[in-house]
Amino acid sequence: MFQKFFLVFWMLLLVLSFAQAQPQEDQSQVKERIIYIPYHKLESLLEKKDSGIYLPYQDYRKLMDELEKLQSRPPELPASVVISHISYQAKLVDKFLQIEANAHVNVLKEGWHGIELQFGNIALKEALFNDKPALIKLKPNGYELIFQSEKVDKHQLKLVFVVPVKKTHTLSASAEFQVPRAPIANLTVELPLANEENKEAMPKMKVDVNPSLLTQMEYGKDSVVVKSLLGNTDQVQITWQWEAERKVEVKSIVQTDNTSRLEIAENFLQLQSKVVYDVIQGEASSLRLRIPKGFRILSVVSLQGVGIRDWALEGEDILFVQLHDKLVNLGEGKTDLEVEIKLEQIIKKIEEKFALPCIQVLDVEREKGFYIVAVNDLYTLKLLKRQEISQIDIHDLPGSISREDVQFAFKYLKRPFVLEGEMEKKEPEYEVATNVYAYLDENLYKLYAHFQYDIKKSRIFGTKVAIPSGFMILDVKVHDLAEQPKADLIKEYRSVEEQGKTFLMVTFQKGIRSPKLVLRVQLQKKLEQEEKVREILLPVFQVEGAKREDGNIGMEVKPSFNITTIEKTQKNVFPLDTRELFKQGDKPPYSNINNINIGLRYFDHPIVASFRMEKRDPLVTAEVYHYVEVAENVLKSRIQIFYDVQYTGVKEFSFTLPEAIAQEVPKSRVTDAKGLIKEIQIVPDKEKKISLYTVHTQRDILGVFEVRVDYEKKLGQIETEVQEKIFEVVTQNTKRENGFFIFKKDNNLSMDFLSTKGLEVSDINDPTFTRGDKKGVLAIFKYNAHGYELEMSLKKLSFEPVLNTVIQRLHISSTVNKDYTSKNEAVILVINNRKQMLEFEIPEGSRVTSVSRLKSIPNNRYRNMKAYEINESLEALNWSQSDKERRFKVNIATNVQKNAPFVLVIKYESNLKKGEMEFYGDFKLNAIEFVDVPITYFTWDLGLPGEYQYVWFKSNLVKNFSYEYGTWSILSEILDRGGIDTSDVSQEGETGVIPIYPIEGKQFSFYRLNASGYIHATYIYNNWLYTLDLLVFFLVCLFIAVLPKTKLVNRLSLVFFFLGVSILLASFNLQGFQEIYLTVFIGTCVAGSMALIMSFFQKIGQYFSPATAKTHTIYRDKSKEPQVKEAVETQQEKPKTDDVEKK
Repeated sequence: MFQKFFLVFWMLLLVLSFAQAQPQEDQSQVKERIIYIPYHKLESLLEKKDSGIYLPYQDYRKLMDELEKLQSRPPELPASVVISHISYQAKLVDKFLQIEANAHVNVLKEGWHGIELQFGNIALKEALFNDKPALIKLKPNGYELIFQSEKVDKHQLKLVFVVPVKKTHTLSASAEFQVPRAPIANLTVELPLANEENKEAMPKMKVDVNPSLLTQMEYGKDSVVVKSLLGNTDQVQITWQWEAERKVEVKSIVQTDNTSRLEIAENFLQLQSKVVYDVIQGEASSLRLRIPKGFRILSVVSLQGVGIRDWALEGEDILFVQLHDKLVNLGEGKTDLEVEIKLEQIIKKIEEKFALPCIQVLDVEREKGFYIVAVNDLYTLKLLKRQEISQIDIHDLPGSISREDVQFAFKYLKRPFVLEGEMEKKEPEYEVATNVYAYLDENLYKLYAHFQYDIKKSRIFGTKVAIPSGFMILDVKVHDLAEQPKADLIKEYRSVEEQGKTFLMVTFQKGIRSPKLVLRVQLQKKLEQEEKVREILLPVFQVEGAKREDGNIGMEVKPSFNITTIEKTQKNVFPLDTRELFKQGDKPPYSNINNINIGLRYFDHPIVASFRMEKRDPLVTAEVYHYVEVAENVLKSRIQIFYDVQYTGVKEFSFTLPEAIAQEVPKSRVTDAKGLIKEIQIVPDKEKKISLYTVHTQRDILGVFEVRVDYEKKLGQIETEVQEKIFEVVTQNTKRENGFFIFKKDNNLSMDFLSTKGLEVSDINDPTFTRGDKKGVLAIFKYNAHGYELEMSLKKLSFEPVLNTVIQRLHISSTVNKDYTSKNEAVILVINNRKQMLEFEIPEGSRVTSVSRLKSIPNNRYRNMKAYEINESLEALNWSQSDKERRFKVNIATNVQKNAPFVLVIKYESNLKKGEMEFYGDFKLNAIEFVDVPITYFTWDLGLPGEYQYVWFKSNLVKNFSYEYGTWSILSEILDRGGIDTSDVSQEGETGVIPIYPIEGKQFSFYRLNASGYIHATYIYNNWLYTLDLLVFFLVCLFIAVLPKTKLVNRLSLVFFFLGVSILLASFNLQGFQEIYLTVFIGTCVAGSMALIMSFFQKIGQYFSPATAKTHTIYRDKSKEPQVKEAVETQQEKPKTDDVEKK
């Protein structure tokens, strides 16, 4: 015992010492332990209350981190701004109710805020926020208060607004408006006891606030104060009425207008009445009406006037209606009250004779109105008795009454009246247009029958159609083409046998009355084994119950058969052109109207006809396309034979080739496009020296079948001339054959035809050349019969080497600035064969800014394009400087395909000379040049500053513009007629060369057939040129006016002299100085015209002046002056009688 105790104590010491010897880090680590428990005890372990969930420590740590984040997140505010209380103080001011609203606004978060104030039917007068003007924003459903709060605080909002007051009659009024909802809302209303009509105070006043949870009224000396607790509401209605003591009781006088509408349906009656009350005198708080027995009330509503509080049925037929307010006279032109009552009665069967029901208004002075009847299309109403009520035309009804489906209309002026009728059920009446399409082949007989019903009366719920016997029904559809969408209206269908006939019974989903009801039936019948001749009966369909039925029947057979009508078997059917088939009614699904063999038309039953169907022999025609392609040392023949098989399919196709040719055409060289060839047989004929090729197909071919034969012959090296005779291909067992010979060759050969006997020359535009390949064709010959001869001669051609690279078009656009700098753009259309680098040289003093390639030709002209659209069309290229100073090169080898044109754009800037443009000067521009590349056509557009007149151009390019006329530009249209062509060289997109950017300033155009060019321009300031024109004009006028006075020259001669000078100047090439001759010409015309006018008026003056008047002469001879004077004096001394006698 002692030994056991000592052993246990020693083991405990070892365990304690081992635990103390472990490092501190090991004690902090958590060790995993695996505990094994029996599997059958696992469920009991998990069901314990303290049982847990085992998961990896990383997942546990992740869940704990997310929980800490959620716990550390501050709670979000449910709202940033809250209105806790609103109080309203209302007071009657004139004809409005003025209301002051005070709201407590609690801000829970700093910053800018917006509160929606859903006020309605108010006019805002004043808005204060913390006693300062408030920022109010108008919104569709009210207002919005916008403010800023720097801290969490309480604020005050004050609003003053007015609400219109509605007066119902003298002693009552009301006001209604919308307010925002608030937890606490109080309303205080102060109203005067006296109104406008009666200045004396009333003893009592009735005030209603709706809604109101608690209302208190306090009467004062001259007013009454109403305090109300509104609660959570968004609309307030205040109604008040002054109550005066009645001394005399007034009798109520009420008149009504009753408009009743009775709808008679198949299983029910609906009665609707609109009663308009007109209060002549007094008032009423309730209504009484008598309704027909057996009807139940669907609804009682107020359309106008005071509302209906409640209604109830007293007894069996008295309707009592309690109003919300008293019914009073609202004035002339206004409806006091309009009530609509709807009744309904379910009936199993309508009695043949019955009294038409109506609603009667009780407790009224007079009732008048209208009574209208709408009858279902299944019935007919006949009037039997009518008293105290007049029948009127439907169109005489007032515009407020709907005339839809109305058959009868009545008008009555007083009660009571009597109206009795009799009901008769309509029998359906319809007409049918039938279209039948029949298709027959070896084994099947298909029928497509389409019936279009035009229902005139009543409705139909189904149809019964007699169909041909022995057919299987594949499909039946019913559609109403007058409705959208066109749903299938069939409920069920079945076929029945009655009295040896087969009928199709169709039931619809509902009763239908439509002018375009369509029944589509598809039938099919299997024929017996194939026969050479077969007799077919006419497919007969007949619709039971149709008032009239007519139709068309189209019969089509497979092209391999022929169908004819057997004589004397037709009854009530008439031949019809197939193009006139199916013009009326619903069309059946035929393939092609031209394929229908027989067309028939009928107008009544019974109809009978028989047909004979015979199988036709095949009709085979052939069209041969013989392609002959000649290369440098080989001749290839490609023969395409198009067999066209009609009526009946065939499996064998044959043709013959010459024996020598057949040795080079094995079976492998005879193919077809669709892989239908099963076997090919070749049978040689030694006597005729031909070989017969027979092609067997896998199935019968009906239609076009193409057979291709390939033949190749080596010609060897053609040195001078080679002659070849084209062999003949003959098709067998064909009704007709025609064909074409199509010749193609290489460019290094010439082809001539030595013999074309029995052939006709054709081309690719021949309308019969439909299946041929038109690409690269040299010649085409056509034949319609055999026995032709065709021989050709081949010669080899030699060509000169062509250029590697050519610039087809070069266009330069240059814009010159006033500082003698220019911006230039060269657009080049290049065709490159083998050249890798394009080298160009720019003018002296220039620098290249960009080189790019045009990716695609824009659809629009550059003037309609935006900058980014232009840039998207260009692709930048890498360019480098050459060994010379002004030479550059760009790689053009990989831009486009060989021989395909492409467009390069080179932009560069030039400094023409130093300084700036003054009043007079000149400058010179040189074109960009390309090294070792010829240019076909070169154009140059030049844009110059508009402040100058460019009087002289010296260039090796041809000018393609007209000079401006400066001062006389108004005459430019007249002067340009018949002169130089001033139109610009058009840079269309189809040439591939377009200016990317427009020219600025005055534009001048030049062109040449190569690109080595320059332009030397001389300019002068516009005002200087105008001064020169004015000086020349005055000098011409001065010469014409002064020189004739010296007697050295006659004025008329001087005018002709200056005209001749102007014409002489016009004949010279003055370029920009061309307006000088215009100045001389216009000055001469003006001065000569003035002299002519002055001379004319002088002659007139001499004619009407007295005889003593002295004539004016420009030249005076002083030696004769005394004699003239004496003559004048002698003339004055003569008596006046002489003058009178002369007159």
